[in-house]
Order: sequence, then structure tokens, then C-alpha cells
Amino acid sequence: MTTTSVPLALLGLGHMGLALANRLLDAGYSLHVYNRTAEKARPLAERGARVAERPGDAVTRGGIAITMVSDDAALDGLTLGPDGIADALGDGVHLSMSTVGPATARLLAVEQARRGGAYVSAPVFGRPDVAAQGKLWGVMSGAAAARARVAPLLDVLTRGRTDLGDDPAAASVVKLGGNLLILAANAALTDALSLAAAYDIDPATLAALYGDTLFASPMIKNYATGVARALSSHAPNDPGFSVRLARKDVTLAAEAARAAGASLRVAETVRAGLDDATAAGLGDADVTSLPLA
Repeated sequence: MTTTSVPLALLGLGHMGLALANRLLDAGYSLHVYNRTAEKARPLAERGARVAERPGDAVTRGGIAITMVSDDAALDGLTLGPDGIADALGDGVHLSMSTVGPATARLLAVEQARRGGAYVSAPVFGRPDVAAQGKLWGVMSGAAAARARVAPLLDVLTRGRTDLGDDPAAASVVKLGGNLLILAANAALTDALSLAAAYDIDPATLAALYGDTLFASPMIKNYATGVARALSSHAPNDPGFSVRLARKDVTLAAEAARAAGASLRVAETVRAGLDDATAAGLGDADVTSLPLA
């Protein structure tokens, strides 16, 4: 069986899932897809993807199922709920690219192993536009043989990845920590640019300054540019990383820390800012819209 002929399903067709699906179709993979709202699958069906009505119908026993959903409850239901993929996948590989807690990753790994298969945790850093270009950065962990089996898929979907070994929880922990870093930076940028704006200093000028010099990083520059745009336009930015999902991730990081006996000093401050944004009706806006809260 050639790499692109492996039985392959992708479940979860939000902005990220759609971008991943299109990358796989571009690479020549035959793809089954599922989404709770079937209408989102129409563009993929027009490209040749086969659309399943139920999660379990999308996967093939012994194949590979990629999931990209919003939270732990969605992933748990998709995998272990009625018509879930775990039983239908059997001795195949569940490649989870969602950002979920380490407890969920370990639970689903145990459940798939009970069925003769494997669970690989492989969340990614990057927004949907980055996913569309295949320039995400991934972190992955899980059984070694399963990691090797999904490597060709991740070669298509990412520009590189960090291998974190056999514990499926490891990639989840690293992704949550990375998102906490991003959100802490976003909160600091919000304060810095809001201060400048209060003194009639152009936020866009500072976004370029900070992103090109003090903290030379594409991520910093992208987030600073988004914060500056929100300050200048007084309108929320379209979601690439929504306040709602950001709050979920910070909450998961705090829960994971408590479970391991660790203390996170910055997380509560970051979450308080996200709570304010949520209360201001910005839950579905991009996190760079925080100045409007």
C-alpha cells in the first residue's frame, strides 16, 4: 500500500480542520471526512472527499483517523461516544491534533490500545492561514511505531515537529505551555500598545518595533499587529485563535499544573484578561481583540 492510499479520515472541519483536509487532498490522499455540521464538508466533497454522516462511518479499521476539534469534551465524544471512532478504528491509529489536556490524551491512548490500536498526540502551533501553507510546527508523542506510521502525514501538514517520546500526555503539556507563552505575550502586548495609544503614539509603529527588534519573532509581530489593528479600528479581529479557545487552553494548563503539583503564576493573570473579554462579548473574537474589553 502506498503512502497516499492508506485508509485516512479527518474529523472536525473548523478553520484548522478544513485547512488540513485541503493540504491532504492537494498531496493526493483519498480522504473520508466528518463534521457535526455537514454543510462545512461541501467544499471538500467537491474536491473528491467522501463525507460520512456519523464519526464511525468515516474511519476504516486499521486505518488512520485525524481529529481536530475544539476541546476535550468534543474529542471524547467523537472517540468514545455513540458511533465514535475508537471501535470502528480498532487496531488503527488515532492522530489527535487537537489541543486537549494530558488526562484526556492518556485516557484515549489507553482506550485505543484496548482495541489493539494506538493514539498519537500531535497538536500544532499556528493559525489556519499557516496551516493552509503547510507551515505549522508540531509536537508529537505516543507509541513509537504509531509515531512512525503517521510521520508521512505530518510531513505534509507541518514544516517540522518536535518528538517528545512515548507518553501521549507529553505533547499535550508542551502545547498548553506554548499557548500559555503566546497568550502571556499577547496580554503584555495589549498593555504596551494600549499605553502607547493613550499617549497618541501609533500602535502599528510599535507593533513593527517590538516585532522586528526587541522581540524579533514572527509570532510577536503577528500578535502585535493584531492588537494594533484592534486599537486603531475599535473593532474586534476575526478569530484565528478565539478568546473562548484561549480561555479553555489556559484553564487546561492550570488544571494540568494542579494535577502535577506545579504552580503557575502568570496563568491566572492571563485568564483574568480573557474573562474580561468574554464578559465584554468578545468570546468569539480573536485574542488580539483584548484591548476592546
